[in-house]
Amino acid sequence: MEDDGARLLSVSGGCGACGTARFRLPDTAAFAAARRGMAERLYERIERHRWATAIVLAVVTVALGLLAARVRFDNTIESYFFEDDLSDYNRFLSVFGTDEIVVLGFGADDVFSRESLELVDSLSRRLEKLPYVRRVLSLTTVRIIEGREDSVSFDRLTEGVPDDPAARENLRRRALADPLLPRTIVSPDSRATVVVAEIEHLVGEFDYKVELLARVRAIARQAEQQTGRHVAIGGTSVLDDALFRYTERDQRLFIPLMLAVIVIVMVRLFGSLVATLLPLAVVTVSIVWTYGVMVLLGYSVNVITMIISPLVMSVSIADSMHIVAGYQQALAAGCGREEAVARTFSALLAPCFLTSLTTVAGLLSLVSADLAPLRQFGIVAGFGVAAAFVVTVVLVPLLLRLLPVRRMRPRGGGSGGVGRALEWLAVWRPRQAVAVVIVAAVVFVPAIFSARRVTVGTNSLDFFHRGDVVRTDTEWIDENVAGTTSIEFVIDSGEEEGAYSPRLLRRIEAFEAYLEEIPGITTAYSLVDFVKTLNRAYAEGRADAYRIPGSTAAVA
Repeated sequence: MEDDGARLLSVSGGCGACGTARFRLPDTAAFAAARRGMAERLYERIERHRWATAIVLAVVTVALGLLAARVRFDNTIESYFFEDDLSDYNRFLSVFGTDEIVVLGFGADDVFSRESLELVDSLSRRLEKLPYVRRVLSLTTVRIIEGREDSVSFDRLTEGVPDDPAARENLRRRALADPLLPRTIVSPDSRATVVVAEIEHLVGEFDYKVELLARVRAIARQAEQQTGRHVAIGGTSVLDDALFRYTERDQRLFIPLMLAVIVIVMVRLFGSLVATLLPLAVVTVSIVWTYGVMVLLGYSVNVITMIISPLVMSVSIADSMHIVAGYQQALAAGCGREEAVARTFSALLAPCFLTSLTTVAGLLSLVSADLAPLRQFGIVAGFGVAAAFVVTVVLVPLLLRLLPVRRMRPRGGGSGGVGRALEWLAVWRPRQAVAVVIVAAVVFVPAIFSARRVTVGTNSLDFFHRGDVVRTDTEWIDENVAGTTSIEFVIDSGEEEGAYSPRLLRRIEAFEAYLEEIPGITTAYSLVDFVKTLNRAYAEGRADAYRIPGSTAAVA
């Protein structure tokens, strides 16, 4: 069927009574014939070697399935950046050891009461026994610098929980007089306190955090049962662990839910349960191939790459649905099974290939991204889309030949309001063009102004709902005591013993003051604070001595 050099393509064109055209593509007769010939030759090869093709598909699927079963979640800092980008961070770790903490906090009328200090001491001692905990800082474990008559002490703030109220009052006075404690582990009004556990940073490792945080949560819940107080949990490791647990939960919940919705919709559209099973088979094989290749490349799932699965599912469903729907139309128009499969394959191979090709090209553009997960997403998702096309083109025709024709015919479910609506949308009318342009223009203008308000943000708390316990606990600790997330600045003086320089220390002091003026930063501290505290201690606690000494020798 040709008209002015354009061919009317029909899913079932050429099948005796099947003459209804579904869409028109500008095409020359020669090019159309060549394309149709290539599709027919490809189909003939698949048909001729169908058993060998099926065996290859099965072997590849099993092999990649064994790999896919080993996929793991990794949300470590190393998973987001390339090695060259982490040179400064790795240098920090080599010198200072870790930047990860877990914080347990609670509120009380007076955290220096006997009951509160016993809770602090209990939490501290139990955290200290956990693996991967380097040290614990709390009111009962922290050491402070104090000046005495002829010496300076670096003793613990307290040894155990004082029984005497006067001793506890003295403990309160010393803690609140310290320059750092009221900004780090206790609130200035004595109504909130935290226990901070520094966690070992194992490069590229994540599972140990999950195990550790499970034990920390158990400690907190047990303390809550014993005291009746809520123990809030926060810290960088807590957010990483929560992202892992929620991602794992969402994957287990939403993928089966998506499949269930897809089945319901396809049964309604196709009117045949058997016809629905074919796209599901394509989805399953495509997902297995995708995650198998992900493991083969050494990649892991994180909060970015977790969306690969829904993407591959949607693409594989789209391709296979086109072929199944075309096959049903051909059967309904009177074609035999063999001819219906061949004609459907020939008509839809090129459109499915072009849509897959453009999608793959768009995804592969992400290989230029500076973030490792984005680059990995582009590579793996691009492969997944390509795999979905290959599986659809090879597997669906093979299965169509095996399934009985009577079970593939629609049983009334594909007609009705949905079917009529889709047919109406598929028919091109000149007036529709004007309507489409008008609607697009109406939407486009406000969209331009709205797009200017789009911001880039990486606040991890925004990943959680406002009422989620992870978010509320973190916000409570941040608001009542100190921030649970840290930013480290490594300052290199560039010379031997350069950190003794009063000039450098004064510049760091000014930088601290600048940081504390920034909204969201609760406190900033550095070597400067310890130098000033020591200087005050040597001056027998005089307030005016809380400053940077005037000479390098004095600092040293």
